[in-house]
Amino acid sequence: MTRTSCMILAFLCGSTMSILRAEQVVIVVENTSSLDGFYFTPLWVAAHDGSFDIWSRGQLASDFPGLESLAEAGDTAPIDAEFQASAAGLAGGQSATIAADTVPAPVFTPGESATFLLDVGDPQLNRFFSYGSMVIPSNDLFFANGVPNEHEIFDAAGHFVGPITIEIRGSDVIDAGTELNDIEGGAAFTTLGGTAVDEMNPLAAIEDLDPADSYLQSIIGAPLATGGTIGSIFAPDDVIARITVKVPSGPKLRVTIENTSPTGGFFLTPFWVAAHDGNFDVWSGGQLASDFPGLEMLAEEGNTGPLSERFAMSSSGSAGGVQATFAADASPPPVFSPGETQSFTLPVGDATLNRYFSYASMVIPSNDLFVATSVPTTYELFDGNGDFVGPVVIEIRGMDVVDAGTEVNDIEGGAAFSTLGGTASDEANPLADLYDLDPSAAYLNSIVGTTTASGDTITAVFGETMVIARITIDVVVDADFVRGDVDGSGVLQVTDGVRILQTLFAGGPDFPCERAADVNDSNVIDLADAVILLTYLFQGGFPPPAPFPGCGPDGTPDLLSCEVFAACP
Repeated sequence: MTRTSCMILAFLCGSTMSILRAEQVVIVVENTSSLDGFYFTPLWVAAHDGSFDIWSRGQLASDFPGLESLAEAGDTAPIDAEFQASAAGLAGGQSATIAADTVPAPVFTPGESATFLLDVGDPQLNRFFSYGSMVIPSNDLFFANGVPNEHEIFDAAGHFVGPITIEIRGSDVIDAGTELNDIEGGAAFTTLGGTAVDEMNPLAAIEDLDPADSYLQSIIGAPLATGGTIGSIFAPDDVIARITVKVPSGPKLRVTIENTSPTGGFFLTPFWVAAHDGNFDVWSGGQLASDFPGLEMLAEEGNTGPLSERFAMSSSGSAGGVQATFAADASPPPVFSPGETQSFTLPVGDATLNRYFSYASMVIPSNDLFVATSVPTTYELFDGNGDFVGPVVIEIRGMDVVDAGTEVNDIEGGAAFSTLGGTASDEANPLADLYDLDPSAAYLNSIVGTTTASGDTITAVFGETMVIARITIDVVVDADFVRGDVDGSGVLQVTDGVRILQTLFAGGPDFPCERAADVNDSNVIDLADAVILLTYLFQGGFPPPAPFPGCGPDGTPDLLSCEVFAACP
């Protein structure tokens, strides 16, 4: 570090504070087997601190809880539960299961691919990527990384180091050693049937156990659960699957959510939102909530997790649809209080595909009231050419509040976000608009006077025509800029470096153009940006990368924003 830099940085030398915007990565999963080759089940993935071990050569599958279910049945739930309970999961690790198109089954057929947007949380912590899937048809073959820190996606400072491409070869296919290799003995994804025979052998590559490929050869001609047969096997060097991890590209949307209820009105839980191909139904009138997995948890608890999982497993999710959950202020509870407004950024990916917008949120306090898109093509974001058709403004009125029909409407009977307590009573009524069920608003009026979990008191109900929430969607248009010109003055100077330090360490104002402050183009604004800029100005160090020294667009995709830059026309 130069003397000039240290004079300016003073007590900041050695600090690691940063502004990160790499909280999401795109994961592309491909089955690259020959067209008559093997399938694989939905892929479990995780971003974590490098401490979660899926398997290790020479040990038993029973040493790794959840692995046997993955290897024998393609079931990712047990291994995901183990991950969530592990040190990596408890530290904030993020996981998901990526499925292919659900028709005829959510497995990856030869040539099939799926794209998924994974929230990775803190990229300085969740630096490593793991995956696992069963190879089918088989008794207990799978592939997964055997070293937890093998695939680094962020460096120690939270910089994305990709794109990362993981090629999975035949030599990477592992025998779990938990079930005898007999295609007629209860093998998964074949119609041959039979009874599986348990065994307890160490984990090993199938090529080491069966160098003559006799087991794989026995699978040729096996009838599949989806019809057809296996016509070819894989060699050790054959690439049977490919996983690519990269930063989101394509348009970004600014989604602004407002709770427009008056003071004393109702609250809204974090919003689940998605941009998709128009085929995902959150709910539909006259049907039961149980017909839409994940809806009951949203309507009764405000929990978006199960709904998010259903979207990920749907054809819309598998086709590259993107989703997110937007919470209000992080100080508990993260709900939208009356009058609260917040804006969020949603990367869209392929705008010609993800043309439509959906949302869902619970109305609280209540037993099972919610608001959500009922017709998946109601809100068009992009036309068939991928051109934005907005801004899109969605006004949610009292008449749009839906009763899930899963819990008796009794504010003293276990209603969410109320301090009254009580025990909920289940019911199984069709989904319906609240005001159709209760035109006199008797249930809503019974909530007046209720003290919420946040310490507020409900004093006002909503009428049928009252706007209780508003969602405004606009496209984020990034301006041309000059990298390093943090204040947009048209000149690189010491005040630009000072501005970075003030924002990072002294509570200074937000950057008008985040990308200009990312001096080293790392997708992170941190101390290094100030040091590099000052070194360039005073010691003849390397200049910032493009766009520099003139105005221009950012040539590398990232999640930093730059909507206004005064020095560029």
